[in-house]
Amino acid sequence: MNRKYYIDNIRILLTALVVLHHLAITYAGGPGLWYYVEPNSNPITNLILTLFVATNQSFFMGMFFLISAYFLEKSLRRKSANQVVRDKLKRLGIPLLFYILILSPVIMYLKVRYQFDMELSVAEFFRTQQWLTFGPIWFVAALLLFTLVTVIGGQFIKLPFLRTTAPLPSNRRIILGVLFITLISFIVRIKIPVGETLDPFGFQLAHFTQYIVLFCVGFVASRNNWLDQISPADAKLWMRAVWVFLVLLFPAVFYFGGALTNGVDIFMGGLTWQSFAYSLWEEVVGIGIIIGLFSWYREKRNTQSALQKNLSASAYTVYIFHSLILVALSLAIRNVAISPTTKFVILAPIVLISCFAISNGIRKLPIARNIL
Repeated sequence: MNRKYYIDNIRILLTALVVLHHLAITYAGGPGLWYYVEPNSNPITNLILTLFVATNQSFFMGMFFLISAYFLEKSLRRKSANQVVRDKLKRLGIPLLFYILILSPVIMYLKVRYQFDMELSVAEFFRTQQWLTFGPIWFVAALLLFTLVTVIGGQFIKLPFLRTTAPLPSNRRIILGVLFITLISFIVRIKIPVGETLDPFGFQLAHFTQYIVLFCVGFVASRNNWLDQISPADAKLWMRAVWVFLVLLFPAVFYFGGALTNGVDIFMGGLTWQSFAYSLWEEVVGIGIIIGLFSWYREKRNTQSALQKNLSASAYTVYIFHSLILVALSLAIRNVAISPTTKFVILAPIVLISCFAISNGIRKLPIARNIL
């Protein structure tokens, strides 16, 4: 079986976007939860980065779940369920515990010590501060949960998406799928708005409808080779819709929905037309970008240089370690008298290069080589 380099290259892009996403929240007023945030009063920067963060959120984590399920399905063809479970417990479970028990306390100690200028001993820190956090590792926890439920549950219950044979869905069927995700997300957000997390895991259940659906789609796509069948014409059609929603509908809906005067909370959930409109915007943009990226990368980026192979191999390690690197660099320049916008521009390439370079070294360590 020929390796699909375009999927590996997409993983590089998605991982880089995760890093920049959290950097945007740090410096540019982007909505979301993060360890360290500097307020930014520049309205232009806030608007641009809010759109950047919202666009990322619409597709990148859902695409991660789809790609993960795509390769999980192939693993289940080659290995027994027990082997797959053991592999995933090692590859997902060990980094999850490492982050929670090692990286999370270090990050929180840096935050308490340097952001809040609290001189605590290590013992005092563990005794008095909240140090156990999942941060972005929530994705690994959710993926492990999805995987165990699917693999173990599939031994006792016939899960349709594990065995479905079907042609690539037409645009009409994809639109119906988008509307289904929109409706369920809207209903969930009446009680659980965007931004509300399920502690201690950090799960934002407002987004989980898309994650669950795309995880299931990943299995069917792998079994039926859907990703190689997406036509460039259909991808262009979806990307045109994405640009309309980004350039025209995003500012229009937020303006007429009262975001400038009343804030964006009404868009995040509740029984409001604004919440439904945002849910619809999110799914059209997200699914459209996913279709467009799979098609474009397959046509244009289905080879890898030596550098790209290293970047792809390091992507998972970057996801695990980027929080520590980003927070440390942000805190290191916290007292530099330049605007948060300037800090964002300066740190963006530095953080990306640092994350991939450091992670490339970490994954090659003997203790990490068989895990990361």
